[in-house]
Amino acid sequence: MNCQNLTIKYQELLNLQAEFQQILSDFQKMKPSTMAQRDQVAKSLKDLQGKIQNLITTEFTKLPDFKFNETQKTLQEQYASIINIYKNNDLIDQNDAIKNPFPDLVEKGIAKSFPFPTERQIRAELRRSERKDFCELKIKQGFTRIQITPIIPLSQIIETLKSVTLKHEDNLFDAQKDKTAKKTKLTVNKNQPVWFQEDEYGNNADLNNDIIYYINKFPDRVDDGTGNTTTELYNQTKHGGLTKKELLLQSLKTPFPGYIVELKQENQLIPRKNKASTTHGRKNLETKKSPEDCLKEIQIKQEYQGESLTTIDSEIINAIISLEESNGVIRDFQNSNDAACFAAGTYLRHHDYVPSFYWIRDELQFSVGGASFSGPNSGASVASSARLG
Repeated sequence: MNCQNLTIKYQELLNLQAEFQQILSDFQKMKPSTMAQRDQVAKSLKDLQGKIQNLITTEFTKLPDFKFNETQKTLQEQYASIINIYKNNDLIDQNDAIKNPFPDLVEKGIAKSFPFPTERQIRAELRRSERKDFCELKIKQGFTRIQITPIIPLSQIIETLKSVTLKHEDNLFDAQKDKTAKKTKLTVNKNQPVWFQEDEYGNNADLNNDIIYYINKFPDRVDDGTGNTTTELYNQTKHGGLTKKELLLQSLKTPFPGYIVELKQENQLIPRKNKASTTHGRKNLETKKSPEDCLKEIQIKQEYQGESLTTIDSEIINAIISLEESNGVIRDFQNSNDAACFAAGTYLRHHDYVPSFYWIRDELQFSVGGASFSGPNSGASVASSARLG
């Protein structure tokens, strides 16, 4: 389809949409009282809806695939891999959807389930005029991997990581930036492939508002009256973040209700101090910096414009995808080319920690733990992403 034809079809779509809205508006003003009137309006709306859907299906799905660069898979290829991984591991159901994890929201009229974002929706968001410059910049900076993180219970994501790790138990290797580099075979603890701190993550901590997402500020340290320094009482007016329920509600205002869609770096390994590379003016975040300092850095420096620190949900989903696509174990802090991750896009407010995520070779397992937000670590750092919704 050439540009002129595309413009004509797009205008046709806008005209149909305007007609749909007009009939709906007239219906609301008329408040038809007879069954026949209601049936006629319903039929008109259904006919228009069919025309709109047909136009989208027959014309706009013909748009060319989105190509990030010469080395990375296209959007179509990435999407096909992701949705298959989700289906094969029951992260989405047979209808390609997730269940709303909050029954009280369902009672208030919020959807019971949320369909998986389509490739077309993601492609449209990447090309949307308001986002085009931002997406082009981040792609040049190396953010060429799409990740779709469902807003579901963290416990479900952790259980999926356990089963996927065991699925690959005979063929696990440390992840490498260079695909031709020699890899180290890893062994897994079959009895406990994933360890997590029960007191921090148990009892649905994310669903019970103990985990805060995408905070703007970590709490200040204050004198507790005994000469010791502690953190201030934390509340939303200070941190600016969201509970998982609020995150879900916020997602309803995006093109991807029920999900976080983000661009991640093609090289997903975390560089050690003084080993970070610079791509199109952006220096990769490296170890030996505290989560708090990294949060301030991405908020202030222009090279990190529009980025968010990754959440613990996103980190674990990332690990699942890496295992399924390449048998690669990421966040291996004993791998000199990688490091543990402070998932500082999330904050455990009752424990005053940020989640940590890494592979422990000595214990033969993944660890989902916690760490201080103010302390730097030579074997750990944060990761970031560019959120599309």
